[in-house]
Amino acid sequence: MEEKGISSTVVLFPLLFCVVLLTVLLVPSARSNPIPVNTNLLWLQSENITIDVSPNNNGYTAEVRGVYPFQLSGHGINNLFENLREEALGEMAMMFPVPPNSENISVKIFGGNIEWEWADNEYATELGNFPMLKWTFRIPENMITTTEWGVISDYFTLVVEYAHPIPLENGRYFLLYALGTGRYMGTYNVVPWKTVSAYIETKLPKEVEIIGVKPEPEIDENNNIVITTCEVGGLDTGDYVVEFTQAPVPPASSGDVSPMVYVGIAVVIVVIIGIAAALYMRRRRPTEFRW
Repeated sequence: MEEKGISSTVVLFPLLFCVVLLTVLLVPSARSNPIPVNTNLLWLQSENITIDVSPNNNGYTAEVRGVYPFQLSGHGINNLFENLREEALGEMAMMFPVPPNSENISVKIFGGNIEWEWADNEYATELGNFPMLKWTFRIPENMITTTEWGVISDYFTLVVEYAHPIPLENGRYFLLYALGTGRYMGTYNVVPWKTVSAYIETKLPKEVEIIGVKPEPEIDENNNIVITTCEVGGLDTGDYVVEFTQAPVPPASSGDVSPMVYVGIAVVIVVIIGIAAALYMRRRRPTEFRW
């Protein structure tokens, strides 16, 4: 009697299940700024970006402020991964793309400034390659909790600020914020139940004419652009781009009167009043009597 072989499905299904389980437990996910480069333990909950655009002598300047709440989270099974705490306490590195010619750059974490440097890497965007900042930091040990399942930290906030000139091409200005930068690193993976959200508010001068914005925005009467996105398993929406131009100055209509006309009329009126007052005083002069 011929023995029946074990079904490949019976063998592969438990193996596949284990691989998926390990991936879910070990790799927190994010697909957005900033970019951790030497650890999988950091999870970015949201991006909160404000961009103020103002005119300068040569065009427009964007002042950008990004607030990023992070949490360290890594899980093991029955203390199988004992190096998690060692990694959690180790030095962590991040990279962050900024537009060319950026200035007034500051990076704050745990409430204080930290030093940064220019990285050798560049980040590809729809407007060309952006240079990247790089910095390192350590999470204080008192913020990290170890359990039999892994490690977790309190939330901590990273704040990045910078300013840059907005490039002009063919009479149009292009403002870009590199959103969804997690695609730059192969270490990012999707965790099904975790959400990453982005809130971007851009304030433009009233005199500009908005040509296009992506992703789809909300724009009020004061040229304030608001974008809110929220995706499960990571944010991967591509670059945030605002295209605008200076609104043309409307020509003066033929019915408009130059201010100098009003000045001339006022001068004539003053002269007439002065002459009239002089004639009146002359008539009031007493008559000269002769004896």
